[in-house]
Amino acid sequence: MRLQEETANRTIQNFNLVTSLLTIVNSNKTDDISYTLAKYLLAHFNEIETLNIYDFANACFTSRSSIQRFVKSIGYDSFTTMKQKVAESRHHLNAYHEYARQSHFESYFNLSIQDMVTDITEMFHIQNMDVLIDQILQCEHVVILLADTCSSAARGFQREMILLGKIIHVVTSSSPATHLLNRLTENDLIITLSTTGSFAIAIHNELSEIKAHRVLLTINHSKQFESWFNKIYYLSSKEYASDEILANGLQNVYTKYGPHYFFDLLFSHCLQKYEKTV
Repeated sequence: MRLQEETANRTIQNFNLVTSLLTIVNSNKTDDISYTLAKYLLAHFNEIETLNIYDFANACFTSRSSIQRFVKSIGYDSFTTMKQKVAESRHHLNAYHEYARQSHFESYFNLSIQDMVTDITEMFHIQNMDVLIDQILQCEHVVILLADTCSSAARGFQREMILLGKIIHVVTSSSPATHLLNRLTENDLIITLSTTGSFAIAIHNELSEIKAHRVLLTINHSKQFESWFNKIYYLSSKEYASDEILANGLQNVYTKYGPHYFFDLLFSHCLQKYEKTV
């Protein structure tokens, strides 16, 4: 429960420290101070909790005030607050490592993919996705909100929907765009993809004042989401529990490949419905 409370204190922007730092390294020039600071933190990621701000400043040839500005720019109140969140980011990385440690990984992967495709497909049809498809095609503004680690699946869907004359906005933890979210009205749609549910827990306070129709895509069958979202679509029939996921972390074919397959399936049905109307 403590981990869930800590996660609930996070925001869209500071959901995952590692992805925030990697975004800076990938998008800034090497002589930019943000690049220097982010690269140093990534290179010393296992030592951040014990890192002294004075030593950090000296190692990067900058000032403490520059470090504090950098920390605030990625969503943390202070350098100390950022250090306190490192354990949560490491928690997510450890889940990836456990996934990769599966014995006979190839056999495990093949069987898991087949099972996942069947499961997601069945849930897609059982839950009447036509309602969601109509909303996507008809709502004035549609936003997909998700953690940066899943963004490639949503961006593919965003790109494909252009041919249907529909602009989809993608908001991630590395590009929070809260100004866009705050302008949404009851005629708009916001789709939150939170495969395990941890991202939904982390950002639900930021969604509470948004007027748009709120939809959640998840494998987490926790009842707490029912009061936060207007509609929940489950990507799996398996009864994944919120506390178990948050306590132990979760990385499997659903979290890594499920969003890609789901959005491909969703686009296929959007395309079929669109072609019937033109």
